[in-house]
Order: sequence, then structure tokens, then C-alpha cells
Amino acid sequence: MEYAVYLEYANGRSSSNVMRCQSKQELKETVKSMFKETELLSLAESVVVEARGNTIYSGSTSLTFRSVWRGIDNATNPVGHPRKVRDGTPTTLYLPAELKTVLRERGNGSMSYGLIKVLQKCSDKEVKEAVTL
Repeated sequence: MEYAVYLEYANGRSSSNVMRCQSKQELKETVKSMFKETELLSLAESVVVEARGNTIYSGSTSLTFRSVWRGIDNATNPVGHPRKVRDGTPTTLYLPAELKTVLRERGNGSMSYGLIKVLQKCSDKEVKEAVTL
């Protein structure tokens, strides 16, 4: 997702310092570099982050980088339960209907987690090593 980050000033001026980022990591580095520019921060009123033309975060420049980043991070997280599988990828998988119930039971309601738990108990070493949370 593309993000636009800029400082907003009391007079409303903002377009002179718009920085564009292609990833959340790049966004974090950009915001961190903005906080190193203490003179600009002292003149600005707020840090603004936009995505798809909508303002997703606007916070005071008097806050610390850590608290501003926490707000941005929360605003940019996708809706729903965060992925816990390292390098996970969405996959369509056809299973017998009975297995669906078993996986949900083993995974405390989550078929994905149930499948991971079952695969972790597998005797195949390669599968066992590949299935890590």
C-alpha cells in the first residue's frame, strides 16, 4: 500500500514536504527521519499519514516518535486477527467435511492453527521443521 506522510503547519501549509512510501517499513523509516528534523517539528503542528487519499493518522508533533509510531501502526494494521505464521500465505484448500470440524477443535476455533498443530505432530522431519509459528 502506498502512504503519503507530511507535516501540517498552523497556517495550513502541508504540500511542501509530502513524502511517499511503498511499504510500512519504509513508512516507519520516513517518520523516524522526520523526528530527527527537530527544527521542522518545532514549526509543525501535526504529523499526517494518508493512504488511498484518506487521512488514516493525524497526531501532534509534540508527542515522541514512539507514541506517534504506535498510533500510525495501529491505524495501518489490517482489520481482523493478525497473522502469527511466519511468511504465511493465504491458500485455498479442499478438505473432507469431517476434517474441518477436527481442525477447528484442535485449533481452538481456527482451522489454520489446528492444521499447524496437527502438522507439528507429524513424523515427517521436513514437514515438522517447515511448520513453525
